[in-house]
Amino acid sequence: MLCLDLSTSYFRGALVNLRGEMVHRLETAVDGRTASAALDLVHDLIAQLHSQTAAPILGIGLGTPGLVDTERGIVRNAVNLGWHDLPMRALLEAQYDLPVYVGNDSHVAALASYSYDPHDTANLVLIKAGRGIGAGIVLGGQLYVGDGFGAGEIGHVRVVEEGELCSCGNRGCLETVASIRGILQQIAAQTGQPAPTWEEVLQAAAQGDSSVQAVLQQAGVHMGTAVAHLIGILNVEQIVIAGQLTRAGEPFLAGIRTAVNQRVLPAMAPTPRSAIPHSAMIWF
Repeated sequence: MLCLDLSTSYFRGALVNLRGEMVHRLETAVDGRTASAALDLVHDLIAQLHSQTAAPILGIGLGTPGLVDTERGIVRNAVNLGWHDLPMRALLEAQYDLPVYVGNDSHVAALASYSYDPHDTANLVLIKAGRGIGAGIVLGGQLYVGDGFGAGEIGHVRVVEEGELCSCGNRGCLETVASIRGILQQIAAQTGQPAPTWEEVLQAAAQGDSSVQAVLQQAGVHMGTAVAHLIGILNVEQIVIAGQLTRAGEPFLAGIRTAVNQRVLPAMAPTPRSAIPHSAMIWF
């Protein structure tokens, strides 16, 4: 199987055998590419992966940010990649003559985490947090995508009135204050300096920079508020926080715990666990 995990910053690909083992993987940066260039990059990744095996390819699985019609394989709206009503499945099937599955990246990650990671409940919410934010919801052992395939699009729910402009066109979305991109922009605004890299932020936090730790903790509070709303609506005990933002560690997770404990009934408050499940996403 050829598997692609697309994000705002990187496209990652892997060859996976029938035992579910990753036999080859690669990644490439996508920042700043146009919508058509990003699509070309998908084809480049497929070609590179295909060249790494002589075995027959049985299919292609692709997870992408945004609103995805999984029944038709159409990317309805991926604002960070500039894709609108892109018939991804039809394009790939026509090009490669293989069965193709296209889904929202957070939805696919949640289903994989539920399928492969230990759990004692039929319900799970996985929040994929990096430069973008999205959630996948499993209820009764089944992936819940919503009536319009948009369940879990928490990154573009407003959490700050009259906040910063988001890539979706609204202001104050969760992504503007709790994503990696939002965190970098906040630190740049505070310091009056160019935005640092994510690695620089992590290093500063680890070295005890209180101002950076405060930004990370506040990002956690905003994320925890979103988690609390999910708990209040769904009463789900299993909450998984996945992705590069979990590397922020204790300041970020402390903010989540604080917000959750303040905003939900004590009997309903789980302890969010941090995870970067290799079974769910392609991380290095």
